[in-house]
Parts: sequence; C-alpha cells; structure tokens
Amino acid sequence: MGNPPKNKQVTNNEDTPIISVRHVSKIYPVEDDEPVKALDDVSLDIYPGEICCIFGQSGSGKSTLLNQLAGLEKPEIGAIRIQNTILNRLNEEQLAVFRQKHIGFVFQSYNLLGHLNALENVEMPLIFQGVDPVKRKQLAENMLIKVGLEKRMLHYPRQMSGGQQQRTGIARAFVSHPSIVFADEPTGNLDSKSSKQIMEMFLKFSREFHQTIVIVSHDQETANYADHIIRLSDGKIVEQIRK
Repeated sequence: MGNPPKNKQVTNNEDTPIISVRHVSKIYPVEDDEPVKALDDVSLDIYPGEICCIFGQSGSGKSTLLNQLAGLEKPEIGAIRIQNTILNRLNEEQLAVFRQKHIGFVFQSYNLLGHLNALENVEMPLIFQGVDPVKRKQLAENMLIKVGLEKRMLHYPRQMSGGQQQRTGIARAFVSHPSIVFADEPTGNLDSKSSKQIMEMFLKFSREFHQTIVIVSHDQETANYADHIIRLSDGKIVEQIRK
C-alpha cells in the first residue's frame, strides 16, 4: 500500500478517552477441553479522533476485543466505558439504541443487503434513527459522492466490485456521523490497490469529521495507517504504539 500521509489529529494526556477498557477478560467454554481465555486482563484507552488498529494474528483475541468494545458481547470480568456510558450496565435494548446513536460498523464481508441498491443500503442507519426520508436520501447521496460512487448509487451489490461494495459499506457507516466507527478486517477481501483506497478514506473521514476509528487487522500495511497500534497475542496486549 505504501506509506500513509502523516496528518493525524493531535491528542495528549489531558484529553478524556472516548473509550476506556479496564481489566477485561473473556473466557469461552470448550466441550471436553480446557476453557479458552480469549481476552486476559486487557486495559486500554482510545482518544477522540484517533485511528486505532487492534493488530494481531488469527486467534490473538482481536475480534473478541472488538465485539466487547461494540457491546456485541459482555466481558466476564472488567468494564468498558464509551464516552460516559458503561456498556456492561446496559441491557440488550439499551445497547441497540446506544449503537444506533454513537457507533458505525464496517465489515470484511461488506454485509450489504442484496435486495437494496447502494443508496438504499446507505440510508439504513438513518431509517433506524427516524430521519426524514428527503433528508436521509440527500445525506446518503452526499456520502456516496464522497466515496466516489456517484455513478453507482442505483446499483445493487451483485453489480459492484468488492472495492465498490466496501465503499458503500463505508458510506453506510459514516452517513450518520457516529462518534466511533468499528471496522473488522475491512481490507481482508480486497486487492492491494483497493485496500489502499479504503484506508485513505478512513484517514480522510477521521480527520474531516474528527471521528474515532477502531480497526481490527492482521495486516501490517493496514496498521501503518493508525495513530495508535495495539498488538494482541493470546488475549493479552503485548505492545502499544502511539505515533
């Protein structure tokens, strides 16, 4: 992918973390075998406007950590705070509302709805938020233009390349301007050219909208775009780097 541009937001120790994780552990039972400790006493802080990469090989615990941060799973031990909300204290309905208001998602497999065109897919988060139909269409069109899909708005996922589908997924994640966007291996199914374009979009939107982006990846090239790299191994943080 080459080297990313150096244009990161300035953060300092006086900033209040947007995400705080304290002593989080997650254990999965395994039938007829020892339980697997997917996360082992993980503590970290992520600051507003950071691009943070949770980096590690398969089985390191990075996807489990992302699920914890997004409130998709709850830790057995420890606490996760996003802004002023402790996720552990929310029930499933409260978590769903919280995610709708504050969080966007980008997936490796795109997760677009096949029966909807690009414009309709991007409108989905705004529908859940009750945005007026005229306004949500305008917002979705503007985001698709930002990701370079002004000529693909009425195309269905099957009519788009992998890179175009991922751009649609990015437009959907950012359309409501959430405080945080979580991205799970967002370049995992893409060639190197498309991967570079996707990561440059993350960088641009993070700077333009001052949004926090948390990316899970096993790819060092993807990690090179991050301000903050958290490397996991066997469920533990073994290294943290802030550029």
